[in-house]
Amino acid sequence: MRWNASSAVHSMPLFHSVLTLRSRPVRALLSLSRRHAGMRSAFLLGPAVGWIVLFAIVPLGLVAGYSFLRSGASGAVTATPTIENYTRIFTSPLYRRILADSLIIGVEATVITLLLGYPVGYYLGRLKSRFAPLLVLLVMLPFWTSYLVRIFAWLLILMDNGVINWALSSLNVIASPVQLLYTRLGVVIGIVYSALPFAILPIYAVVSSIDQDYVDAAQVLGADDGAAFREIIFPMSLPGVVAAAILTFIYAVGSFLAPAILGGNSAVMISNVIINVFLVLFNWPFACALTIALLLIMLVVLGATSRVLSVESLYGGHGKS
Repeated sequence: MRWNASSAVHSMPLFHSVLTLRSRPVRALLSLSRRHAGMRSAFLLGPAVGWIVLFAIVPLGLVAGYSFLRSGASGAVTATPTIENYTRIFTSPLYRRILADSLIIGVEATVITLLLGYPVGYYLGRLKSRFAPLLVLLVMLPFWTSYLVRIFAWLLILMDNGVINWALSSLNVIASPVQLLYTRLGVVIGIVYSALPFAILPIYAVVSSIDQDYVDAAQVLGADDGAAFREIIFPMSLPGVVAAAILTFIYAVGSFLAPAILGGNSAVMISNVIINVFLVLFNWPFACALTIALLLIMLVVLGATSRVLSVESLYGGHGKS
């Protein structure tokens, strides 16, 4: 088939007409959005809201709906409404203990992560150097590596003949290997390592937004560096600390790979139980109930935090004006 230049030229007006007809609804919608503020907001937020509803709200609603059903033979779900899945969670000593252990490990990991992350976030936030962006990039570098690979690296570090025990033995600190792998401590180490960027970055963002004039004014009034930190920088950095604590706690309580690979049977967390109930026992309604219970606990934590610190203060309430 030959390409005919003249026929292509003659078909251009038709092509332009088709494009014009198809673009008229879009132009009309844009014109309407310019005249009405509510329409403009709906036009801008509609895609994002639709995405959240379709891929977050609807699946969550399905999970909540399944949690009130029964599991029949061979994992078949029967359409019989019941609340026994929730009563089983909160009346069984096993699941209460696993939930409690998950929360305690989450608190332990959060405290350690904040103690390690705050100095780094503070230093990066107050650093006035051309190398500051490079250091921030190094903090984010672990995100570029597979989480599974990083956890397996800690498996090699914590094992009996791993890096830590080898170093301690070389320094004659220990006579026999210390049990670090498949322990609660190993799980906390893995979670803290993975959660550190989630703590450092919010603290860095808030500290870097603190106006230096506040510190200079305190020093003019006689405050030394320690007093300026205690009275000015630390109180104004608390929103970042709270944001880091929330992110770290949620991440820690919902961790799966760290307890599965580094904890073994010594530190079973709720996420491991949910996966086991889903994929091994095929009890989908009960697994959904465990998921909703974990979500409700997270919502309670966020609700309690919101009473202490407003959302506005988390995002620049004490920043530069």
